[in-house]
Amino acid sequence: MVVNRYVKATIGTHLIYDDDIKFKEERGDAQVIKGPRVQLKQILGVGIEFVF
Repeated sequence: MVVNRYVKATIGTHLIYDDDIKFKEERGDAQVIKGPRVQLKQILGVGIEFVF
């Protein structure tokens, strides 16, 4: 997207399924280890453009 004459921005996302990850979730007083999950990564890039 174009912000103005000199500044441009891009937005992107990556959606991945990682089957090697394990995470802990607390349920009451106990911790439960869960398996694979979907991960979302958001990217924002801002650049300056100058022509001479």
